[in-house]
Amino acid sequence: MPYVTSIERLGLERGREEGREEGREEGRLEGFWENIALDLEVKFGAADAKLVKSVQKIQDLDRLRSLAKAIKRATTLAEVRALVREHKA
Repeated sequence: MPYVTSIERLGLERGREEGREEGREEGRLEGFWENIALDLEVKFGAADAKLVKSVQKIQDLDRLRSLAKAIKRATTLAEVRALVREHKA
């Protein structure tokens, strides 16, 4: 087993922690994307695949939270499309 200095060990641990955090962030995003797609399906029937792909381009959790709340108040798919465009900007 090769010798690993304390600095190398710290670097390895920092890299692992950053990887775990990136994984958690990706998991949160995927959760929001899935919930929004489900909300759209429940509220409006089969969700428009293009609309769902547009939602999945949003990488900011705060914008996704805001969008999810706004979708609950929306009454038409046209409204939702406008909301998605707004939140992508």
